[in-house]
Order: sequence, then C-alpha cells, then structure tokens
Amino acid sequence: MKVPGFWIWLKRFRHRKGYGVHSPFAFDFITGVVYETGLYYAYRPLEQRYGGRGISCRVRKNRRLLFRVVNYARPDRIDILGASEAEVAWLSAARSCPVCTAVADEPALAGGKAGFFYVDLEGTEQGEQVFEAWLPVASSRSVYMVKGIHASAVRRVWWKRMQQHPLTGITFDLYDFGIVFFNRDMYKQHYIVNY
Repeated sequence: MKVPGFWIWLKRFRHRKGYGVHSPFAFDFITGVVYETGLYYAYRPLEQRYGGRGISCRVRKNRRLLFRVVNYARPDRIDILGASEAEVAWLSAARSCPVCTAVADEPALAGGKAGFFYVDLEGTEQGEQVFEAWLPVASSRSVYMVKGIHASAVRRVWWKRMQQHPLTGITFDLYDFGIVFFNRDMYKQHYIVNY
C-alpha cells in the first residue's frame, strides 16, 4: 500500500529546517541548500523550457533542489545516470564543467576530481552497481545524489547499506532523494530531513 505524501511529511515533521542538528556543516547544508527559497538566475529559463506551469509543485521543488545541490558542491565534473532530459538540464545549469550522461560503463572517470554523481533509480537498473564501482574514486569533495531511495523495500535496504559503508561520510535522507558526502574528516552521521 502506498503512503500518501501528507502522511510521509507528517511522520518526518520533527526533522524539518535543521531542528536538532548540531553539526555546523549539516545545519548549513539543510538551511542554506535544502530549504533555500531564493530565486536563482537559471530557474526562470529552465522552467519556461521544461514545463513551468505545467508541472507539479513537487517536481518543480525537486528540480530546483538538483540545481542548488550542484551549485553548493561546485564539482569539477558531473556524472548522470538514468535522469530525464529536464533533470540533466537542471543539474548542468548550475555549474560550467564536463557533464557525462549514461556512465554505467565508465564509473571511474571522476577519479582524482571533485565529482558530483546523480542517479535516478527509477530510470536505471544499474544505479547500485555503479555506486559501488564509483566509491573507490570518490574524493573528499565528491557528492553522490540518488533519487528513489524509498521507492521499494530493496532500495531502502540498499540506502541503509550506503549510509553504513566505510567510505561514505555524512548522509541526508530527503525521502525522494538521498545525498552522500564523502568528506571523512567529519564525524559520520545520518540525517533525516523533512523536505
């Protein structure tokens, strides 16, 4: 049985806007990126091109989040797997750097660089394998963002394994997305965010 969005939001209510978060890094990310409400320069042209008024508020909110996370991470390279054309546009608009789509056969390309890796588990069956292959080349500035972590019991188990993996650092569970930072100089911690 699928749980309606309101009940998910209500269940996660106490995890909103950084309440109870003591890490300065995590608090800054939650309040300054996840909950950022400012209008960025790229929002209007991207929304005009990819359905502006014709898309749901949730889709608009998620696309804007993609832009903000890449803008925050400032990667040297963006690798994308399973994403729609609109998601690719939103991700790549935030940073002038090489963007590689459909990287299932070339996960090590980001090695030695500050990479940003985005995978939509709805759009590919290879997301979990690519993550495992990409782990050894992730730097302390790398960020991994995955969509669909709660879409099934199998994905929830995989997300839990990803959080506990010795190479990952701070993780954020936004329900629709999981975000992994690889800076292991910070205390490993997992945050649930009512996004």
